[in-house]
Amino acid sequence: MDNVCGNMAAPMKRVALVFSIVDRGRGDDVCRLLRENGVTFNLISVGYGASGLGLVDYLGLTDFERDITLSVVQADRARGLLQKLLYKLDLDEPYNGIAFAVPISGVSGGLALRYISGNATGNCDAQLSSGGAAVTGEQEFSLILTVVNRGFADVVIEAAKEAGARGGTVYYARGTGVHEVEKFFAISIQPEKEVVMTLVKKAHVQTIMREIVRAAGLKTEGRGLAFALPVTDVVGVSVFQDEDA
Repeated sequence: MDNVCGNMAAPMKRVALVFSIVDRGRGDDVCRLLRENGVTFNLISVGYGASGLGLVDYLGLTDFERDITLSVVQADRARGLLQKLLYKLDLDEPYNGIAFAVPISGVSGGLALRYISGNATGNCDAQLSSGGAAVTGEQEFSLILTVVNRGFADVVIEAAKEAGARGGTVYYARGTGVHEVEKFFAISIQPEKEVVMTLVKKAHVQTIMREIVRAAGLKTEGRGLAFALPVTDVVGVSVFQDEDA
């Protein structure tokens, strides 16, 4: 069989997910800027900002629609691309939005990695894996993703705020396989879901997650699951960063 991928000794490319949360309609601006810089895989979703009791949180996300973009970039370019978003979209101004990078630990094959990272040529054998998450250095922030039954996002946000968070962003989803879960755990789970994204200081993750589980965990009507992901770089949180850890 022909070797179309070249020398397997070539270094593997790490990749990351870049999230941005901006005003409704500005997601196209985010994707346009990233495409101009060689990023070919971009998705836009609609969510809404929420701050619990209606207070303006550190992202300026009160109860109105936001664009959530998800882009796959080469990890060594993530910081530079975030800086471009910072200045082009004025994310250094309070309440204009936020962008951050989360490492990816694996991709489904060399061809997929080449596609999502915009590398049309290159060595696909060597890129069969992204090389692991490899979060190096001291990380200041984490992303908490909480999946709850529809109607319980505000419960999650209030619980997180009580533990020190500053609000969050919510979008809708639909769960699958809920009937199998109900049979296994003997609890009622509805398919309609809300996903709450909360960016927090790393030092506060355990405290905030414990409060979320207490208020909206699997033993409550919210039937919530919470996950914490490492965040390598963040722009657009100047107000948040000025606060005491």
